[in-house]
Amino acid sequence: QIDDIIKMPNGQRPEPSSYLAKEYIDHHLSQFKTGVTKIQASLKYNTIGSSQGTYVMPTSVADVLLKRANGDVKLLEDFLGLESGTLGDTPVRIDIPKPQGLRMPSGNERGANENWLPGGYTTRGIPEAVIDQVQPGNYTVRPIQ
Repeated sequence: QIDDIIKMPNGQRPEPSSYLAKEYIDHHLSQFKTGVTKIQASLKYNTIGSSQGTYVMPTSVADVLLKRANGDVKLLEDFLGLESGTLGDTPVRIDIPKPQGLRMPSGNERGANENWLPGGYTTRGIPEAVIDQVQPGNYTVRPIQ
């Protein structure tokens, strides 16, 4: 079933609750309750993410990931399942302490690429979820050193 979901085009994939147990979803999302982080190329707009939402990881995971990458943007892209060059040369870290609309990714979101996998993890095992678009004043931005 997972292989069939992966082959479906963005916009036609089923809701995760149709193939994942509620206990699995609840456990997965519990990792995100103390805050989330998004890593992106830059802060182009005051709002974070599209109206469909945006991909995030637990802040605690971002802390470890950024330490492991040690400023290597290509390594960050690999860990996050992003195409080479997606994060540019000077990406930013966006911390969101109180995310709204936390949910499992369906693979139908803007930003889901051919590396997307069902189940809430990147190809390299980084937990991911989707939250609602974040308005100014509800996040902090820092450059990744």
